[in-house]
Amino acid sequence: MGTRLAREKECEAQERAWQIERERYELQGNGQILNPSMTNRVDLKDIKSLLPTMTDIDILSFFMSYERVMLSKEVHQDLWARYLPAQMLSRALKVFARLSIEASREYDVVKHRILEADKLNAQKYLHTTVCVKRDKARTKCCLLTCVRFCIAF
Repeated sequence: MGTRLAREKECEAQERAWQIERERYELQGNGQILNPSMTNRVDLKDIKSLLPTMTDIDILSFFMSYERVMLSKEVHQDLWARYLPAQMLSRALKVFARLSIEASREYDVVKHRILEADKLNAQKYLHTTVCVKRDKARTKCCLLTCVRFCIAF
């Protein structure tokens, strides 16, 4: 009977320790209850600082870099479209604003429409590769990668 009381006290102590830990997580989460599975998730505020910003030079490289960051940080693809508008140029934002709400929530649709509006295709990149001299911002290898990406797209 003495061992039974000791076990019960041990269980109560473990439950109290778990309760204290849970309250600590609540305080760290600004009042939001954090599930143990959520503590392993990547903080999306940190990802925002890693995301590239769109430039006039190469929109396709922007999308490739954006996707690479999101994949490397294991962000679910349903969330990709949420962080995209803050990184876009005004020209791309105009295209984004013309989309329906449902379409603006899908990353692939947004990307396709922006590339379509900029008339990006394999022929344009091939022309750019042949006619443009290499500069610091764009290497020949980068342009060839973009051509391969356009052909696959």
